[in-house]
Amino acid sequence: MHIYHLIELREINPPALTPLFYGRYLAEVRQDGTLFCDNHQFAIDSATPPSPGTKVMIWCSRDYYCCPTAEFKTS
Repeated sequence: MHIYHLIELREINPPALTPLFYGRYLAEVRQDGTLFCDNHQFAIDSATPPSPGTKVMIWCSRDYYCCPTAEFKTS
C-alpha cells in the first residue's frame, strides 16, 4: 500500500463535500495534483503521486496522509 504525506496549501470556502469511506475521507486527485478535503486544499508530497482522477482515502494521524482506495487494506 502506497502512503503519501499531504501538505496543506490553503483553506477553501465554501468547504468541499467530502464523503466517508471506511471511516476515512474519500477524495479524487485533481488535474493539478491537489486534493480537496472539507475546508482544505492539499498537495501530495511525493515525486510520484497518484495520477489525476485516482480516488484516495485521507486520514489524520498528527498530520494528513492518503493512499489510493484500490490499495487500502484493513488490519
